[in-house]
Amino acid sequence: MGEEELKSLIELQEIDTKIAGLTGQKKRLPEIIDEAKQSLNTSQTDLSNIKTAYDNLLKEKRDKERIIDDEDVKIEKLKSKTSEIKTNEAYQALLHEIEAAKKVKSGLEDELLVVLEKAEEIKKELNTKEQKAKEEEKKFSVEESGIKADFVKVEDELNKFLKDRDEHRSRIGKDLLKRYAQLFESKNGLAVAAVKNGICLGCHMNIPPQTLTEIKKNSKIIQCFNCSRILYWKD
Repeated sequence: MGEEELKSLIELQEIDTKIAGLTGQKKRLPEIIDEAKQSLNTSQTDLSNIKTAYDNLLKEKRDKERIIDDEDVKIEKLKSKTSEIKTNEAYQALLHEIEAAKKVKSGLEDELLVVLEKAEEIKKELNTKEQKAKEEEKKFSVEESGIKADFVKVEDELNKFLKDRDEHRSRIGKDLLKRYAQLFESKNGLAVAAVKNGICLGCHMNIPPQTLTEIKKNSKIIQCFNCSRILYWKD
């Protein structure tokens, strides 16, 4: 019975190690997808920033055009008053006011030209960023599909090992199984350690000769005097 249980323990540990690895992979799915999405996130952020800059310029353009229109209206109103002027002094003052309004309008038109040039430059950059974002979105879609397909395989493999684990656990006594589980947890997944050249490969301590003779038989459960791991002989 001891020999069969020991063999089952060795096989169970191999299965549990694989289960732990697969479970770790499964848990990392969101992280892996996030890593794959970083380039897309960066391109989308760049696109959002350039869109904001472009929208701000378009707003500035509209504001300046509105003010220029207001100046046009103001100039026309001033011109319409020329026929009402009675004195040369008042006429000169009106002309001065009209010229001042024209100067303001001219300055606004220069500013508008600068805004239009900037908007044209940013529009080109916006088109480039949009194309980049589309490419990154397609790239991420392919990567995400591949990652999820891989994790379906991980899930299938995990389910297979879970089934195998149940089968192996059924061959081991309840008390021994509990002891194994405690060791697996406390010894970082190495509850059952091989003995090679007279040394426990779990803690690398020498095994006493008399105990070593018993371990070589692989016929009963023997624990390391130092680390408490369950030992078995490995040729």
